[in-house]
Amino acid sequence: MRESFTGIISDGRVIVRDVVEAGKIHSKGQTGEFIKGGALSLTFVEAFYLMNEGKLTVENLTLSEFLRYAVERTHDFEVRYLVYRDLRKRGFMVRENGHIKAVRGVEENEYLIVPVYERVTFSFDDIFEKVGDGKRIFAVVDGDGDLTYYSIEREDPWGPLKLRSEENVYVMFLGEMGFAEDFGGIHKKGFYGKIIEKNLHLSAIECVYLERKGITEIKDVGGKTRSAEGIIKEMCVSDPEFERKIRIYSDLRDRGLIVKTGFKYGTHFRVYVRDIEHHAPYLVHAVPENYVGTWPEISRGVRLAHGVKKNFLLAEASEKPRYLKIKRVRL
Repeated sequence: MRESFTGIISDGRVIVRDVVEAGKIHSKGQTGEFIKGGALSLTFVEAFYLMNEGKLTVENLTLSEFLRYAVERTHDFEVRYLVYRDLRKRGFMVRENGHIKAVRGVEENEYLIVPVYERVTFSFDDIFEKVGDGKRIFAVVDGDGDLTYYSIEREDPWGPLKLRSEENVYVMFLGEMGFAEDFGGIHKKGFYGKIIEKNLHLSAIECVYLERKGITEIKDVGGKTRSAEGIIKEMCVSDPEFERKIRIYSDLRDRGLIVKTGFKYGTHFRVYVRDIEHHAPYLVHAVPENYVGTWPEISRGVRLAHGVKKNFLLAEASEKPRYLKIKRVRL
């Protein structure tokens, strides 16, 4: 018969007062915290897990009665419990005290876990601050009670390319893209545009960036000079995301990276480091400043990136763009 211990509810915790019982519980997975006198203090999540395992009774409450009591007094109890339970079943020692720390074996396998529900929105700024200079694992609980783990950290992408300002290229803008007959070295040296037959075709984003850098002079089919700001204003009518896309594109280019459309991958950009002949390490999705998103959006982006062996970057189009690298992990 499985050994069962007894606890009482006190100050928002479950306390096991018997020193011997407390020691036995704590020895299995480092559960709970010892307090004065050798008693063991358990969070409601820890206690509910032990009750489900048949190892603890709490003041003669049934599972349903304790669950009702705990849910009323613990924020996101259900989500935290499902994450805690999953980690314990995977062999982790789990500390559930404000945040969740999971440890398995050596120190390199220590994780700080953030439990969330799939339907809860998140803000870019909140996650950026949460991860700090390290890494957090976000445990996302879906509607079926299953879990998906995402590693999220700040990213600072850089590349070796330098823009050569001595170029002076004439571009005819055709409404959605530019066309250049004599395009110097901007394609060969900077991988701008695509050569079709003997001409260079540039996207509207590339036209704007190069005009701002003084590399190109843009005119319409009637010979009227076009400014970058004029093109942006016009493009925003048909593409509400254009302004934030140009901000992220410009920042990535300024960082020495090669940026191409990510349309075929279902995102805004694919990004190369040295040339376009080698693997593009990033897929980048641009979001507005003060962005509030949903976890299904993240799931789609990460799955697409994972399928083509790339890292998914969520890029905030603020005055000084910020980047989060997100990938699915198996603990």
